[in-house]
Amino acid sequence: MTILVYGMIMEGTSNLQRITDSLLYWAKNESLYKRFMRFFDKRMDLRGIGLFLLKRFLFLLKNVSGSKKVMIYLIIDRHEWERGKKVNNLLTLMIYSPEWNIGFPIQVIDLDSKGNSSIEEREFLLEEVYEILREDIERGRIEVMILGDREFVGERWEDYIGSKFGNYILRVKRDYEVCDGKKVVDIYKEMGIGEVREIRRDGWRVVIKRLSACSDRRDDCLALVTLDMSSKAEEIIGIYGKRWRIEKMFLNMESNGFRISDTRFRDSSKVEMLVYILAICYYLSEVVGRLNEKEWMKGKKSIFLAGFRGVKRLFRGIFLREIERIWEILVEFESRFRMDLAFNLVAKSVQ
Repeated sequence: MTILVYGMIMEGTSNLQRITDSLLYWAKNESLYKRFMRFFDKRMDLRGIGLFLLKRFLFLLKNVSGSKKVMIYLIIDRHEWERGKKVNNLLTLMIYSPEWNIGFPIQVIDLDSKGNSSIEEREFLLEEVYEILREDIERGRIEVMILGDREFVGERWEDYIGSKFGNYILRVKRDYEVCDGKKVVDIYKEMGIGEVREIRRDGWRVVIKRLSACSDRRDDCLALVTLDMSSKAEEIIGIYGKRWRIEKMFLNMESNGFRISDTRFRDSSKVEMLVYILAICYYLSEVVGRLNEKEWMKGKKSIFLAGFRGVKRLFRGIFLREIERIWEILVEFESRFRMDLAFNLVAKSVQ
């Protein structure tokens, strides 16, 4: 697995043949490609990798924040691509810290078909994540906000995430019923461009913003349902904007980074295994990028790209026989991460 992490970062691809070609002169006795294939043929459940990264990240967040409540967003969405007749449809859960401005995938399910996910699949995606977060949520040490697009709505789903995680902001469709038989479309037709309205109900509310003059377009309005009754309407819209982080993550998993659609795998379990290994690469890139603040601020690069290139530079000094040192580097950077962020927080507090 460590060789795969090394190869995926150094070559910027998820294609095993290309990774093998770049590392082949290190291989002895047997084909490196065959070793990779035997690994994936085991069809192991690697969800533990995402949960392991989640635990490490929570430890960092709580360590730096001290007694302050930690805010995290859990963003859910799908990423779909086709290779021939095979459709890969990844239902993905991302954790994002607004304070540190970094995030990475922690759980994934390959739906193995086109179309939306079922509520059972979403609950399965969140089940083990909730078990890790439950104690901190109940003790008030962590506040969780679920963010999702229009497909992730429905009374049963909203009840589930509301009862487990406490809060959510979900975009709803134009035919979403708000009150007294009125739907979103009935309300925003009465609104001017840029106008924001909110409709409060018992324990939940809908925030609506009209985006364009045309009332026939699918994206002519933004309608959000939430349990957050204290934030202003514009703040709710701003928070929902963080959902765009998962779209950027999908872009980084594709053209900006690991080109996940280059994989030749057709089996869903193998695709999921590959994505969890990719999650390690993404986590490394985000952590290193956050440390390398001067590069991404000066060059106006994303934290991910600054970190991705930074990890490549680090790995160039590692021979394959010393590949296990990747984990030593990870621990070292996490330690520096805590120190640097703690220093920044102290500096801000005395300004």
